[in-house]
Amino acid sequence: MKKYRKILVIIFLLILTVLFLSWITPRVFYFVYLNKGGNQIESILESTDFTQSGLPVCGLPTNFVLDQKELLISAKQNFETARKWIPQNTHIYLLLGRVYCLLGDYDRAIDSFLVYSEKRPLNKIGYIESGFANEKNNNYTESVNQWNKAGLSFINFTNNGDNLRKSFKFKESDIWYKRGEAMFGKPLDDVSTIELFSVQILESFATSQNWFAYPNNSKGFFSTNDGILTMSYENDLEKRDFFTYYFIINNVYVNEYNELVFRLKSDTHSYLTIETVLNGERSRPVSYTNVPNQWSIWFVPFEQGELSNITIGISEPDNILTNQTYEIQIDWIGVKGN
Repeated sequence: MKKYRKILVIIFLLILTVLFLSWITPRVFYFVYLNKGGNQIESILESTDFTQSGLPVCGLPTNFVLDQKELLISAKQNFETARKWIPQNTHIYLLLGRVYCLLGDYDRAIDSFLVYSEKRPLNKIGYIESGFANEKNNNYTESVNQWNKAGLSFINFTNNGDNLRKSFKFKESDIWYKRGEAMFGKPLDDVSTIELFSVQILESFATSQNWFAYPNNSKGFFSTNDGILTMSYENDLEKRDFFTYYFIINNVYVNEYNELVFRLKSDTHSYLTIETVLNGERSRPVSYTNVPNQWSIWFVPFEQGELSNITIGISEPDNILTNQTYEIQIDWIGVKGN
C-alpha cells in the first residue's frame, strides 16, 4: 500500500511539473524575445531625437532609420516570435505596429493597432499611433477618425505647430497645422496671398496660448475663434484707453526676413499700435494708426537681429466723448523674406 501511495505522489508531482513547465515555458520565451526586440528598437530611437520630438513612433520621419533596417527587421522577427508564444498578450501588438511603421509596412501596422485598440479600447495610444500610420498610408480621413477616437482635437496639433513657429521652424510647423486643420474640418487662415508675397506664417491664432494681455489691461477682452484673434474693449471717457496683447518668441535671430506681415481688419474707429523687441530694444513701427474695416495685408519692416517679442495694441482716437466698443481682428501674422 505504501508503495502505491509513493507512486501516486510521484505521478502527482510529475503532473504538477508538466503543468508548471507548460505554463512557464511560453512566458519565459515570450519575455526573452520581447526584451530582445525592445532593446533593439530602443537603441534605434536613442540614435534620433525621438525623446525630444514629442511624436508617437509612427509619426517619425520615414527616412530616419533607413541605415538601421537590418536591426529593425531583427526586432520585427523577435516581436513576431514573442507573439507566437503568447498571442493573447495585448502589448505585443502595439510594439509590432510600431516596428511595422518604421519599416514602412503601414497596412500591417494599422492591423496591429486595430487588434491592440480592440483589446484596450480605453488606451489612447493605439488610436494615436494608428492615426499616424493611416496618415503615412495616405488615408487622411481614417487618420482623423482614429485621432478623434483618442479624444484629440485640432488644438493638440496646432499647439505643436505653434511651438515650432516660435523657433522659426516653418516647414515642420506647417505639417502640424495641416493635421490641425484636418481635425478642425476647414482652413484656419486665409492664405491666398501668402505665396504671392513669399510669407511664412508665424502665428495662426488657432488658440491664444502664446499670447498674454498686460495685467493692467483687465478691462480688455481677447478670444480666438476659427483661427481669428479678436481684441476689444470699451473705452473709459475719462482717459484714452490702450489694450495690449503680446507674444514671446524664442529669441530667434532673424537673418532671412525683413518684414512682419499682418492680415487684419477693424471697425471704423479703432487704432492699431505694433511694437517689437529686437536685439533687446523696443521699437514701434506702427503707432496709433487707423485700421480699415475690410481684411487687408499690412507690411511692417524690421531690421535683422534677435527677435524676442511682438506686441499688438488697440486704442481709440483722442477726444472721444462716446462710450463705445473698439475691436480689431487678426487672421495671421507672418514674416516676409528678403
